[in-house]
Amino acid sequence: MRSLPLLVAGAVGVSTLALVGTDLRSTSRRATVNVDVDVRCPANGSVTVTVDPWRAVLNRGDDIQWTLRGNASSDSLEITSKTGRWPFTQQPPRRGTKANAARAADMAPGASGRYRYNIKLWCVQGNDTNVVVVDPDIDVGDE
Repeated sequence: MRSLPLLVAGAVGVSTLALVGTDLRSTSRRATVNVDVDVRCPANGSVTVTVDPWRAVLNRGDDIQWTLRGNASSDSLEITSKTGRWPFTQQPPRRGTKANAARAADMAPGASGRYRYNIKLWCVQGNDTNVVVVDPDIDVGDE
């Protein structure tokens, strides 16, 4: 008779541990996806922009940051939504500099699918400053 109450108590203890373990795993899976941005603006007027990755793939709950390379020809960047859809609770614009990356966090509940956005850079070429705009994507998975 004693083994029955111990067996039930043991099963409850294992179930509780399994639930706690699941909660801890989902919290630890959150990540920050970095997008590396570079722009080169030589005096001859040509412009080269690199965005890596071009299509940032995030899981639900992830954050994203856009890091402007230290040797880029622009001192700052601005992130805006191209279509008005945005996977985070705080709407753009998000601004960043070489010293402080632009960042988006706190993903909106139910965010899923492809989000098109613009990166705006100010390209200094001699005495002129030109605006350069590129339009990469964010994909949010169902995890």
